[in-house]
Amino acid sequence: MIKKLAGFIFVLFLLGILAFVYLVYFVDTRAYDIQNYLSSLGLNSTYVNVSGNNIHVYFDSIAVDKYPKIMGNIYSYIKSNYNFSNISIYAYLSGEPVLRFDGTKYTDIRNDRFKVMSDLWNFDVIVDDVKISNETTHIYLEYLADEDGFWKDFYGMSFIAYEDTPWVNQIQITYLSNSSNESNKTISISTDKLSALFSGKISSQELAKVTIIK
Repeated sequence: MIKKLAGFIFVLFLLGILAFVYLVYFVDTRAYDIQNYLSSLGLNSTYVNVSGNNIHVYFDSIAVDKYPKIMGNIYSYIKSNYNFSNISIYAYLSGEPVLRFDGTKYTDIRNDRFKVMSDLWNFDVIVDDVKISNETTHIYLEYLADEDGFWKDFYGMSFIAYEDTPWVNQIQITYLSNSSNESNKTISISTDKLSALFSGKISSQELAKVTIIK
């Protein structure tokens, strides 16, 4: 009985050694280690993909203004502790791709719809939806600012949408009403006329004549 028990313990000991050797020499723990580092930065929604000498790190965070610093820290950590040939770091916001960093440059990786939506966050609005076609960029939003700056904001938002989707011929903004007594209003403008306004070829008064309100 004692011999059998000793033999069983010896087998377990050998299995433990084999498991240790396997983990050290055959299992790539780099992704796990880097995942722990990301957690130490306070990042919870993360994913690390290691393929040979290439690594892709993904994180999702609402701290948009801190993306460059976070990505720089991650890159420096990986560069200092590992020998990857290619390092790519991706920042997401609520599942939407925002920024990519490869150690030399930051690249805007937003899709067209999210680019328009997020660029309009600089205005006092709540963007409900953006629909983009070959001809039109149509924005649905709630306008929260005072009426005094309405037209200035309209042309400003329209021009930003045009910059983000330069192939369209028309920008439409539908202002969503919160009151049952008021209907939604849609204002449309030709991108040719919009471009002419910001290049100084026509005045805002002239542009108002070709702005369509429904």
